[in-house]
Amino acid sequence: MYKWLMLLVIAYVAYRWWSRVTVSRPSGPARGRVEQMVKCAQCGIHFPQNEAVLGEDHYFCCEQHRAAWKPGH
Repeated sequence: MYKWLMLLVIAYVAYRWWSRVTVSRPSGPARGRVEQMVKCAQCGIHFPQNEAVLGEDHYFCCEQHRAAWKPGH
C-alpha cells in the first residue's frame, strides 16, 4: 500500500517539475512589442520609427542626414 502511495507522490512531483521546466524555457524569439522599421532617405539604413528624425515627409536616422538630404537623391 505504501509502495503505491510513494510511487504516486514521486510521479506527481516529477510531473510538476517537468511542467515547470518546459514552461520556463523560451520557445522562440522574444515576444514583445513590434516596432515599425523605416529607412533613412539619405543613407538607406533601416531603424525603428520611434528613433527617426522626420523632415519633408521622409525619415532620417539623424539630424545631419536630414540637413544634408537633397530631393531625388
